[in-house]
Amino acid sequence: MGVYKYKAKNLQGKVIEGETTAANDAELKAYIRGQGYFIVSFEEAGENFELLKRFQKVKIKDITVFCRQFAVLFNSGITILETIEILTLQTGNPKLKEVLRVVYDDIRKGKVLSEALDLHHQIFPEFLRNMIKVGEVSGNLDEILNRMADYYERDNKIKNKVKGAMTYPIVLFFLMIAVVIVLLTVVIPIFADTLSGFGATLPGITQFMINMSDFIKAKFLWIIAVVAAGVTAFLNWRKSAAGREVLDRLMLRVPIIKGVTAKIITARFARSMSILLRSGISMIDAIEIMSTLLGNVEVENRFTTCREDIRKGYGLSKSIQTVGVFPPLLTQMIAVGERTGELDDILARTAGFFDDEVEEAIGRATTMIEPLMLILMAGVVGSILVSVMLPLMKIMETTMEML
Repeated sequence: MGVYKYKAKNLQGKVIEGETTAANDAELKAYIRGQGYFIVSFEEAGENFELLKRFQKVKIKDITVFCRQFAVLFNSGITILETIEILTLQTGNPKLKEVLRVVYDDIRKGKVLSEALDLHHQIFPEFLRNMIKVGEVSGNLDEILNRMADYYERDNKIKNKVKGAMTYPIVLFFLMIAVVIVLLTVVIPIFADTLSGFGATLPGITQFMINMSDFIKAKFLWIIAVVAAGVTAFLNWRKSAAGREVLDRLMLRVPIIKGVTAKIITARFARSMSILLRSGISMIDAIEIMSTLLGNVEVENRFTTCREDIRKGYGLSKSIQTVGVFPPLLTQMIAVGERTGELDDILARTAGFFDDEVEEAIGRATTMIEPLMLILMAGVVGSILVSVMLPLMKIMETTMEML
């Protein structure tokens, strides 16, 4: 099997481009003809492209587009099998394209959509697969897929804002590291050689910087190796269950960050619960699913008590108070929804409100973090500069006294 890049056209003049796998040129042409297109041009992508495809990730943005396009096509009267076939041709992500081809074959062999997607749990989120099962049973699959597209679109937007807010502090941090390394490995050695000619007694801070400079120059490769090993170990630990639990607990306790984290969890809870309840899922089942959607292990663990309270017959507004993360406004809005019987609609409107709150919280956190990073950078670099200036000033004073 080889990977081919192709360009094809149908009788209406519509042109598509994509990649697919085929045993040879003839199989590729037969496959494209089966989709109602004919080959305009093609080339074999080669082994490098196949290797790249193996490491290609299916991002939330790809899942969002998949849900949106699936809903539009299916709502227009096209069968699920035909919809998957069209989406396979349309998607630009090689990994997703390969998975959809397998899904297409499984559906053609008799599996329903949810069963076919369950075989690719590493690609399609559990929440999406569960909701598709609900859509298949209730008969409103297109509506649910539209809701899921909205959900992943908003969730992805929040994640991008968090990443964007952290970009500047991270750049400042690495810039500080680079400046310190340059000062210690280039400036300080030159300065030390100059001072050695005067034979002056050096201040403690200056001697410390010179010793650190000598150590870094002598053990530079070892330091790089240790840092690389430490970063690798930390990344692996972060992916483990214990690592996630510790870091998620910190996210709820560290000043500045904890406020943003709580608002993100609140917005995600309101939006997810609204989708679940609108789809006809019972409150107990909805809470069960919710315990895997919040993106914070600490909060998900606290949902155990909430789930037990729901089973005992308590209302949602009282039960979620045991989680200890959600603001009073959410609790009050849920109480209103329970009294009026419009809990799903109220949760949807509340989610929109907290989405705006998240953006404001991210803005405030960025405003506070950036000055702190600048102060830290100024303190570290300033300490090095002070270690240079102190002996120079002492030498100047001695020279003036001699004159």
